[in-house]
Amino acid sequence: MKRLPIIALLSTLVDHLALGGALGAGALMHAPASLIALTLPSLFLAPVGARLVDRYGIRRSLRIAKVVELAGVAACASAGFGFFFGTYLGLVVLGAKGALLAPIKYSSAPRLGGSGDALLRASMLVATTTAVSMVVGIIAGLDLQQRLGSRVLAAVLVAVAIVGWLVPAADEAAQARRPTPSLLSQRTLGLSLLGIGWFWALATLLVGLLVPYGYVTLTLSTWGAVGLTACLTAGFVGGSLTCSWLSRGVLELGVVPLGALGITVFTALLWFGGVVVEPTPWHAYATVLLCGTSLAWFVVPLYALIYHRSEPADAAVIAARSDRISSAFAIGAAGILWAAFVYQWPAYWVFATLAAMNGAVAFFIYAYAPEFALRFVIWLLSHVLYRVRVVGREHLPLHGPAVLVCNHVTFVDWLIIGSASPLPLRFVMHYSFMHIPVAKYLFKDAKIIPIAGAKEDPETLEKAFERIASALEDNEIVCIFPEGKLTTDGNMNPFRPGIEKIIARSPVPVVPMALVGMWGSVFSKSKNKRVGKRFWSRVTLLVEAAVPPTTVTAADLERRVKQLGNLT
Repeated sequence: MKRLPIIALLSTLVDHLALGGALGAGALMHAPASLIALTLPSLFLAPVGARLVDRYGIRRSLRIAKVVELAGVAACASAGFGFFFGTYLGLVVLGAKGALLAPIKYSSAPRLGGSGDALLRASMLVATTTAVSMVVGIIAGLDLQQRLGSRVLAAVLVAVAIVGWLVPAADEAAQARRPTPSLLSQRTLGLSLLGIGWFWALATLLVGLLVPYGYVTLTLSTWGAVGLTACLTAGFVGGSLTCSWLSRGVLELGVVPLGALGITVFTALLWFGGVVVEPTPWHAYATVLLCGTSLAWFVVPLYALIYHRSEPADAAVIAARSDRISSAFAIGAAGILWAAFVYQWPAYWVFATLAAMNGAVAFFIYAYAPEFALRFVIWLLSHVLYRVRVVGREHLPLHGPAVLVCNHVTFVDWLIIGSASPLPLRFVMHYSFMHIPVAKYLFKDAKIIPIAGAKEDPETLEKAFERIASALEDNEIVCIFPEGKLTTDGNMNPFRPGIEKIIARSPVPVVPMALVGMWGSVFSKSKNKRVGKRFWSRVTLLVEAAVPPTTVTAADLERRVKQLGNLT
């Protein structure tokens, strides 16, 4: 399975060598039409690729796709990349091959990596090989066509296709055919697919604008245009490589809003000029580089997410759905490029439109899926105010139902714990927290379950137990603070028996945790807050193996948490 990224890289390289050769042989006006010819088949054939994987497995599906690829290469080579029927036919056939290969290529991420950080790294590998081979293919195809002619380009194209044919692929048993999962009924997953589609629209536009002989580089030297494209690609690769570091071992959705913000800011900076003048100033290269980095931060976690939150057996079907949506967005971007060519829009108009559209898309996604914005706040807190280290991360559950219990030091404990968890958690917190200015909106988006003491508000208490039972029944993970209140002296309060009532009603595993280092920080009730504890203080979350529901008692859990964190 580890050969799949190599096969995917060579296949994508073939497609974009052909596309670059076509662009180099004809007028610039044909660029959007060539791109549409390469992309359009995915709208119709991506589900066929998923069915091939389900029915025949990886090896046979790859062979079918490679046979189609050789047919497309033969059509492009025989036509000499002139703009007539043969070249367009070759691009359409290569597009059909891409549609058949996409479910194999993108579903390789969940096969290469299991979950969390491993899945993020696998998604990074697939995304970077795809992006690099696209840009390198277009530039190499353009250069070979214009410098050495169509015969040399055809020979290189055939050679790369043959090498891709000779790379063996490990076999994998075919999966039983299943109905297509209703992804769009799950808000976060559906909006993630739309976000990935929007990324491909942005990538199509930026590459179409910045590659040599692209729309905004017509006045630049070849080296200036190549430099801009290289910076965009290098930024994307660098952003992909740093995704795991920013996430600190967790599939961190908080990086996605950071990427969206960067795309808007750096695209807007391109709007102010400096890209289309010769010699190109250094800050233009830097801006394009950071724009590429932001694109990676935006899309790599989204690719990891759609497979992390889905059944592995459905990976090919999900990849096909994602490819269709992405192709539709890419075709729309090609239409914008065509309009820019026809109506001669000023370059700064195009960049301004991109910045505004990206801001609107980001607002739409975060408004309808608050989990992204919430994870961004969690990410900022755990990376700026605190330095969080997790010991025993392997004990954090990767699926529900389960209950997490932890000592309670500050009212931001839930954010620290949430930053460590690979899955969203349902927190149970005192109802008074729901009235804290500003923070109450975060609590609402996080679906916090408010709770109160029996003497304070028995109705709220009973509703809390009902909501906890309902969440566990829905296979969610619930986190509670059995002390029932914040510590006022740094020592743990006794665990209340409510945890026993929860487990008696919903017998699920309980994971003990201890939070160490929060006492004395800015959000604690300590009267002597130390300066070094106010910002970027070191915090450790220790996690123990789950306790079976049959042995759960409040006293035993209290003992475990104290022993785990060496607390008193």
